[in-house]
Amino acid sequence: MERRPRRLPRRPRRWLRQPRLIAFTRTLRDSSELYRQLSGTAVEGSRDVSAEHRELMDLATSRKADEAVESLRRHLQRTTDTLLASVLAEPAEAAASAR
Repeated sequence: MERRPRRLPRRPRRWLRQPRLIAFTRTLRDSSELYRQLSGTAVEGSRDVSAEHRELMDLATSRKADEAVESLRRHLQRTTDTLLASVLAEPAEAAASAR
């Protein structure tokens, strides 16, 4: 007998009654949007952010807390380094093109 893939459950109604949880997720979304806008195209091609996010999700859902913490630390450090390099490079590029 062929197994059919399980369908994901519909969004539980209890989520609709969790204003603190909704506010928290919106804060996280807004914060990450700021990083995305700042990074622009600096991240493209230089790393596989989706793979980093998958690794974080897999470690967290596997309850490998220590590994998840280290992976998150590396991810945030790479993101910070990329953003700083991008922001610091812009004034130098502008000065070079003005010559």
